[in-house]
Amino acid sequence: MLATADQVVVTDSGKKITSIAKGTAFNKNFGTTSGTVSEGNHTHDDRYYTESEVDSKLSGKANDNAVVKLTGAQTVSGVKTFNAPANTNGTEQATMKIKTANGGAIILGKEGTNSGSMIRLDQTDGTCRLRFRSSSTTGAMIWEQPESNSAVYMDVANVHFRGASSIYFNQYTSAGYLYTDSNGLIKKGTMPTSLKNPNSFTLKLNGGTTEGTNLFTYDGSVAKSVNITASNIGAATSRHTHTKSEITDFPTIPTVNNATLTIKQNGTNVATFTANSSTNTTANITVPTHTSHLFNDSNFVTSSGVTSITLKANGTGLSVNSTAAITSTGERIYTLDSSSAGNAAANKVILRNATGSIQTEKLAVSSGATTKATMQYNSTEDCVEFVFA
Repeated sequence: MLATADQVVVTDSGKKITSIAKGTAFNKNFGTTSGTVSEGNHTHDDRYYTESEVDSKLSGKANDNAVVKLTGAQTVSGVKTFNAPANTNGTEQATMKIKTANGGAIILGKEGTNSGSMIRLDQTDGTCRLRFRSSSTTGAMIWEQPESNSAVYMDVANVHFRGASSIYFNQYTSAGYLYTDSNGLIKKGTMPTSLKNPNSFTLKLNGGTTEGTNLFTYDGSVAKSVNITASNIGAATSRHTHTKSEITDFPTIPTVNNATLTIKQNGTNVATFTANSSTNTTANITVPTHTSHLFNDSNFVTSSGVTSITLKANGTGLSVNSTAAITSTGERIYTLDSSSAGNAAANKVILRNATGSIQTEKLAVSSGATTKATMQYNSTEDCVEFVFA
């Protein structure tokens, strides 16, 4: 059997001699460096893990595709919980910090002073640019930008405030307003004490041309007060007077005669009044309301003096009789005897009071052959009236 340089002679499983390719160790020298082989007298001590030890340690490890790696790009799925460090009151504490490629950081954790949940953005790691945290007040969130000259740029089309919303500026104690500067920044300005209007109001007094005298211009930049008087607009005062010669078309005053009005009662003067009298005059004319007010120049008979009166009605005689007083108060009974009258039942006696109102009225009553109207007279009546039909 001929063997080449790269083969060796061995016996196979049938104990036949054959040649096989020579292993690399056949041409290697013994040694401990690269390119040498170890001798058979070397040992394997406890510096090496046994198979069972390796299997035991690997049993508690996750697969490569189930761990978050410290380097390299990786997609993490599902919810991952990061436990925060033990709380330290009054100290800001990070639960997670994500560093950005520009040297900044995004920090999730707890804000210090108020211990609210916090999202913090650092443009440079360690220097807070924005801190957005929850407040201890229900429903409130706090937006803080602690750097000096901080600003908010909102690259949006619209900002909507839903419901009853308010914007508070805690840095300012005085009233203010919002405005945008030349860079589009929303800023709060102090409420101005004056506000110039692009348009102005001009007040002229009688077409005046001198500002401050008879011409006044107001545009809101400064307060201005204008006192308009009768003199500075060429008008007369409310209490001015004119002489007669200053009035044109003055009416002609008619001549008034001073006639006298004389008021008389029964030929006796009661009062007089002239057309040019300077005082009022009242004329009181007394109208008689009682027979006692009348002058009895014709000797008429009153009721108290009637004893017997004979009248004629329808050609038949009538008589009225009065008896003497029958009581201590002077009451009288009048009897109208009209038995021979044509319509005796229509005859009547009427008593009237001082105003002429009827107090009592009675018709004549037939009694046998005589028709009479008997009435008791009381001193409160003023007049007795007899009516014959």
